[in-house]
Amino acid sequence: MRAVRERLFSLSHLDELQSLTFESFQPRGKLGLGELQANSLEQAYNHAHIYSTS
Repeated sequence: MRAVRERLFSLSHLDELQSLTFESFQPRGKLGLGELQANSLEQAYNHAHIYSTS
């Protein structure tokens, strides 16, 4: 079972995302996003951050 779990983890490439944190994320996104997209991204960020701390 451990080998299966390790294989799935290596296939997921989740280790490449370790540096991504709530602190480093830009909740309004990158330049060039429209107002609607920036608002949606910020709202999703806020919900995820609240969920992760509860």
